[in-house]
Order: sequence, then C-alpha cells, then structure tokens
Amino acid sequence: MSTRERVNAEMAKIVESLRLQMFAKKMSGLEQLNAAFQQVDWSGAGTVSRLDFNDVLNYVGMFLTEQNLTSIQKFFATNPNNVKPTAIIPVAGFMEQILIPLNPRRAAIVEKAWSTLSSGAVSINTDNMCASFNASNHVYVRQGTLTTEEIQNQFRGGFLETSTTKQDFMNFYTDLSAAVPRDTFFTSLLEDGWSIKESETTVDKPRMLFLADLLREKVRQKEKDGKAGAVLLKYAMDFFDVEDSNKLTRAEFTEACAHFGLQLTAKDQDDFFYLYGTPQATVTITQFAKEIYSGEFTDKVASA
Repeated sequence: MSTRERVNAEMAKIVESLRLQMFAKKMSGLEQLNAAFQQVDWSGAGTVSRLDFNDVLNYVGMFLTEQNLTSIQKFFATNPNNVKPTAIIPVAGFMEQILIPLNPRRAAIVEKAWSTLSSGAVSINTDNMCASFNASNHVYVRQGTLTTEEIQNQFRGGFLETSTTKQDFMNFYTDLSAAVPRDTFFTSLLEDGWSIKESETTVDKPRMLFLADLLREKVRQKEKDGKAGAVLLKYAMDFFDVEDSNKLTRAEFTEACAHFGLQLTAKDQDDFFYLYGTPQATVTITQFAKEIYSGEFTDKVASA
C-alpha cells in the first residue's frame, strides 16, 4: 500500500470517528462546526493552522489524537511523505470530506419525503412545510433528551427562504446526514418526521395474532405465585437481555420466543420488528410485554 493510499484510509477512519462523535452529541448537521471554523479563519484565507483546527474541534466537543491531526495534514499535502507540523489545513477541503453525499438508500427516503410534501410542485411554502414536520415524533423527543420546540427550531433554522425547493430539501438532509453515521437511524428520522415508510411492509396479521395468542398461552402454562402474565413475560425476556438494557436485539428476541416454544420464521421476525422495532433495531421489553396483554398489540396489528 502506498503512502497516499494509507493516508486516504486513515482519513476515512477519522471522518467516521468524527461522525460518530457528532451523532453522540446529537448535532443536527455541520452548521455549528462550520461557524466555528469561520470564527477562527478571521482573515478569510480559507485555511487554519493545526492548532486552530484542533481548537475548533475541541470547542464543538470533538476530539482527535495528535496522530489523527498529522494524518489530516498529510491528506491535504501534495507530498504526504514531507509534511511539517506547521502545514495548514484547508477548511473547505475538510468540510467536503465530512459532507458525504447521500448514499442511494438515504437519497431514496429523502426523495420520498419530498414527493409526499410537494405533490410534484417545483417548490413549496416553507412555513407550510415546517407545519407538516412532526417534531414531536422525533426519537430525541420520545427519549426526553430534546423538546419538541428544540427539534422544530433546528429544522426551521435550516430553511431561510419563504419557499423551499427540492434542492434545498436535499441539501438540508445531506448536511444532517453527515452527523448520522448509520443508515437505519437516518431513515427512521425521515419516517418519524414525515409519517412515511421506507418500504411498504405487509404484516401477516392472522399470523401475528396467532403468535400472540400462543405466547400468552405458553406464559399461562408457566404461571406461578399468582404473578400477572405481563410480569412473567418480562421476567423471562429479561433473561435474554445480555446488556441489561430493557431491549432485545433480533437474535435475542428470537431466542426468547423460542424459550416459550415459538419458532419464529424470518418473516415473523420482520413483522414483530416492524411493529415494535426501535431505531436501534431492538424491541423494548417492558413495552412489548405490557402491550401483548393490554390489547394494544392487537390494535397495532390491525392498523399495520
């Protein structure tokens, strides 16, 4: 592997690390990072020193090693084998590396959201678009880490004109995408925000209801000490929760069901996770156990 190839590979790892850090900080895109660079580049030269570059990252809560910083300098150098600590870093060049174009899967869900909003129009009224945005259904609102108003303001702040074009819409989500390293989480943001589905899933409703009835019967057969079925189901599923997170992965959920004698097919797993899967591709144990007994599971299946 040549020096250039090795430096390119190191840069790709650095970009991934920064994206994960932005995601952990719940950053809504690159605006904060870009603004910080503009403050440091007071002369408008478009470049920053290694020290200023690192200070900007630290200011927004992101951190790299000294080796990482050297790799970035080498990446932008004409000759990566001859780079001094004083080598400057181009701001636009670095931001271009972070602003990764939407991959086909991400582009498709953004296109779908735009089509739903625009109904074929070239542009739409920005206020009307923002009114349609379901901020209250955002995962961070549901988790309680951000408020509906904060999410709504983040979204509205991305559109400064009175009308929004498709390109404006795509640009907004490309910027957001930079701070979301995983495709599944990104697509779930669009699904939740615009009440759309990445793909139309047909749930086998009779099969789901049958499996729920069978699960309740299997739990009944194991009942003891007068505990409620939902409680027993939760206790049993907790046993398969390796990380003690109140969540089961697909494999853990399947194994938990097998404990009760339910041998789930791949389609069964798809349907359960369509109904109860979180953006992290897990099933929340307390919610599932409660709703299997409360009637909410039946309602979910009916409306799927």
